[in-house]
Amino acid sequence: MIAIIGFLSYEGIWASANIEKNEEGGYLMIGIEHVGAYYKISNTMKRLEKEVTEAGIKNPSFAGMYYDDPEKVAEDSLRSFAAVIINNPKDSAKLVSMKGYKVVNIERGNALICDMKTHGMVSTIIAVYKAYPTFSAYFAAHPDEAKTIKYTYELYKEGTTRFVFQYQ
Repeated sequence: MIAIIGFLSYEGIWASANIEKNEEGGYLMIGIEHVGAYYKISNTMKRLEKEVTEAGIKNPSFAGMYYDDPEKVAEDSLRSFAAVIINNPKDSAKLVSMKGYKVVNIERGNALICDMKTHGMVSTIIAVYKAYPTFSAYFAAHPDEAKTIKYTYELYKEGTTRFVFQYQ
């Protein structure tokens, strides 16, 4: 029992999700569209990671974009996007030429941000189950802001996942 509590503590079970307002965006994302349950985007992300590695992209930054509200759209119809953030033209040219890739430009703008420590699958799952209910509570208290959401995405960095709701 102590080992389980220790493991869950390490994975972030006691962490709090806090929302901050800041600017975010300014990304060129290239990747693969996914339709279906959001938790199943991991298979699409694995394919993207493999193809990015095979293309010779060094030190890629990955992201996931989520287009639909899972409370309003059937699970099998949810649309999302597994992406790599492009920082230089050579990488962009390599990926754009790959079959089935889509380009999305996220302009810089106002955002609600929640950073959670993640270093593996368990901590990422815990972070998701902490961050999104915190955003839901925030939007319930600020319904006008909820109406202006333009983009919902996650930025996957070494040891951290940044949850972003970008608004007008």
